[in-house]
Amino acid sequence: MCYSYYIYGESKNTLEIMIFCLNCNGISKIKDIALKNNLKAVWIIQNIFLEYFSKHILQRQFVFMCNYEDNLYLVACKEKCIVATKTLKLLSDKINLSCILEDFLKECCEKDISMNNTNIYVVNIEKEYLKPLDKKHICIDLGTINKQEFNAYMERRLKV
Repeated sequence: MCYSYYIYGESKNTLEIMIFCLNCNGISKIKDIALKNNLKAVWIIQNIFLEYFSKHILQRQFVFMCNYEDNLYLVACKEKCIVATKTLKLLSDKINLSCILEDFLKECCEKDISMNNTNIYVVNIEKEYLKPLDKKHICIDLGTINKQEFNAYMERRLKV
């Protein structure tokens, strides 16, 4: 199982964590952890991103790309469902988003998930990295995440 997490709250008998990324092949292991360790819920951060930005996303089919905590999240959605996702650790400031996006779209295509002519919604991506993407795709820049506001949103969401 592959994930990163943040210890959100801690008390004598409880440890609250936020899981930031998860390899979907590990879902059965999550069930084992839940049975043994009083796990209340697992919220995939990609879902929280999509909820948080839902007012700004107008299409029913789109790709969402977000840089958060030095991880690049790519999410392909159709009809309000995540159909593909990929998370990459950003190890340097020099990233080729165009190649990363094309590889992701190719992987989608190989899984019979066509995302051709789909708008790309981007968050926390510097404008200089968007220029090459704009040549092939319609990119809609949703700006940056106010980390404090987003963490407050996650806190409210996780208490539901």
